Amino acid sequence: PSDKIKVLLYQVDNTHSNSYDLWKKMGARQDITPAQYKQLEQAGHLYETIISNRAKVRSGNYLFDITLPLHGVYMVKLLYVK
Repeated sequence: PSDKIKVLLYQVDNTHSNSYDLWKKMGARQDITPAQYKQLEQAGHLYETIISNRAKVRSGNYLFDITLPLHGVYMVKLLYVK
């Protein structure tokens, strides 16, 4: 394997990948407009952030810090790059 990795962070929290909170801000109505439906659909997509495109791996380890919101879930994906 390479000694360089790409680090991706997928977020679900109050402001990322959260169509439920957006729906509540819209008034939690059952009769939403097609435009609101599209907004909700887009808000529900998994939010991806690239932490690093070419992070250095040392002795098989890569260390980093992230701050996780109280009501949030993150998934970290590490990919070897050439």
